Amino acid sequence: NKHQTEVKKRLIGYMADFRLNEEDQRHALRQQGVSGEELEMMERTWLELKDENNRQDPAAWRASFETCFLGPLDRAADRTIREHAVLVAVKTTICPYSILDMAVVIYMGAAMLGSLCRSYKMSADPFSMLYLLGLVLGQAFFASQIEEHSQEAAGWLEEPIKGILGHSAEAIPDAVAGSVGKLAAKGGQGFANGLFLNRIGRHACRMLRPLPQT
Repeated sequence: NKHQTEVKKRLIGYMADFRLNEEDQRHALRQQGVSGEELEMMERTWLELKDENNRQDPAAWRASFETCFLGPLDRAADRTIREHAVLVAVKTTICPYSILDMAVVIYMGAAMLGSLCRSYKMSADPFSMLYLLGLVLGQAFFASQIEEHSQEAAGWLEEPIKGILGHSAEAIPDAVAGSVGKLAAKGGQGFANGLFLNRIGRHACRMLRPLPQT
């Protein structure tokens, strides 16, 4: 029908925008995590799907597009999200000040969104981008608030840590137990920051992907 024809035409144009026959474009995709074999599959799929003699029904045509062309981009986006989430978790765990936590979250969040836009070669509409940036800024504020209360959280953890250690806790100075508590509190903070950034990345993919995920 007319709607399916328009969708097919739009997706053929979307595939053509990647210009897979140009080495600089292929290099850019490799930097995003797309392998050489995946690039060849994407180019072959584009040639097959734009062929006027292709008699696939709309469902089969869409399945080929999602699996063989969009699939490598989805996997590259997954790697991007995972890498940025891990980096945020590690960096906010070792950062000693709330202002640094905020800076790390904002920088890594913006870098992740930019990388996802490059992976899909699409930008979300202005309202969606404002929404995503708002989530990043909200997470940055959350990270700063957690950091400000990390000392209090470490105090809460000090007694449970001694309880876990049992009789051996008597031989452990309070300073050591306190340090372990601080490390545990910061580790939990870092894990939460990584988890939230991962969630923001998933939201971004749903907005940037040319087709809704099935």
